[in-house]
Amino acid sequence: MLRRRGRILFLLVLLTVEACSPGNEDSNMLAISGATMGTQYSIKVAGAQVAKQRESLQGEIDGILDGINRVMSTWIENSELSLLNRNSGSDWVPVSEDLWTVLQEAHRVSRISNGAFDVTVGPLVNLWGFGPGEYTADMIPDSGAIEQTLRLTGYEKIAYLSGSRKVMKKDPGLYIDLSAIAKGFAVDKLAAYLESGNYNNYMIEIGGEIRVRGRPGTERGWRVGIEQPLTDRRAVHTVIELRDMAMASSGDYRNFFEMNGKYYSHTINPRTGRPVQHDLASVTVLHESAMTADALATAYTVLGPRAGVELAGKLQTPACFITRNEDSFSEHYTGNFEQFIIRQTRP
Repeated sequence: MLRRRGRILFLLVLLTVEACSPGNEDSNMLAISGATMGTQYSIKVAGAQVAKQRESLQGEIDGILDGINRVMSTWIENSELSLLNRNSGSDWVPVSEDLWTVLQEAHRVSRISNGAFDVTVGPLVNLWGFGPGEYTADMIPDSGAIEQTLRLTGYEKIAYLSGSRKVMKKDPGLYIDLSAIAKGFAVDKLAAYLESGNYNNYMIEIGGEIRVRGRPGTERGWRVGIEQPLTDRRAVHTVIELRDMAMASSGDYRNFFEMNGKYYSHTINPRTGRPVQHDLASVTVLHESAMTADALATAYTVLGPRAGVELAGKLQTPACFITRNEDSFSEHYTGNFEQFIIRQTRP
């Protein structure tokens, strides 16, 4: 029996809870939303008469997001990343500042996680049927196919020439996919844009990656709900309050398939070439950078409930690890995550 669950990019962080006080939908709160990077974005900016600037802000924000897409999208044929992926030579390729920034942080997180985070994992994701196209039961790969595909991956096969902002693919067939870090980078870039215009009370969310600053017009910070890792319904597990902080989440419960009673997660371990097999249902990471939080959430998910917690503790990362038990969930916190919790709901 084959059962397939949601091919869309899941959002662990689904809703903003008490983002502003009742009746605050006035000239002091601007809400902007739209589509980007294969998902949705939502921005709230608080401040005196800020809503009067909606049109100019929306245009600038859409322009910034369009520019990031044209650099990092693998769906745009002539994006900078697509051109780099198609480069079949072994020469040094100059890259833009934005692409360099993301690749450098991706490489750093890959090193500290011992390869649990890897932007070259795309061919393995596709091999397991979580990429474009329709999935069929006969697509479960055998060991030979996995080993062959593993040879086409490896973050260490990307070389960097720091002095001149150039990169080289040591294997011309290497394919780079930044979907596990680019949304976080986009959130950070929008935050920098808003702050450059002295907008210092905001919430930015792109596909579940969040960054906030200041407060939404009250003495409280921005309150955000973290979803319970349930496959059959959606409910809030934990409410946290944030100020001047970014948040990213990763989990296994929205994009998977089941065959003969066995679950196959969309999260592929880059070191084994196979879906992760552990009881960690979700991870939520707090960091000053949404880009870093985005990458670390994926790394911790791959590492699992023991090694992930160990690395988060070593890095002193505030994180919430939710582990699936037989009929319930248990939480483990690292860093000072508990101090952000406002409310919890057990399923």
